Amino acid sequence: MTEELLRTITAEVPDDWLADDPHFATPDEVREAYVAYLYARVRSSGAWLPTDFPGADQLAEENARRAARTRQGRPDWLKTVPDLHGKPAAAQDWSVHLGRSES
Repeated sequence: MTEELLRTITAEVPDDWLADDPHFATPDEVREAYVAYLYARVRSSGAWLPTDFPGADQLAEENARRAARTRQGRPDWLKTVPDLHGKPAAAQDWSVHLGRSES
């Protein structure tokens, strides 16, 4: 995030949305205040932005542990649920709901 990008973004805010602020004489002064505040946040983001997100391996391990806990209490016939991702869903006859039959 750059100061120039913040200026470009705030320039898109209509003057009417910024005109009634009693602390500023013009909409451009309001824009400048937003840019100054937001850019200060960007510069200090190391102090408040979390950086300890889990990696792909950690997420995969957690998903495997969660799946194992889920399967643990299931009967055998429910321990392996078919993977239907990317496969077509079963065809459904909506004619019953629409009051007509499909032929």
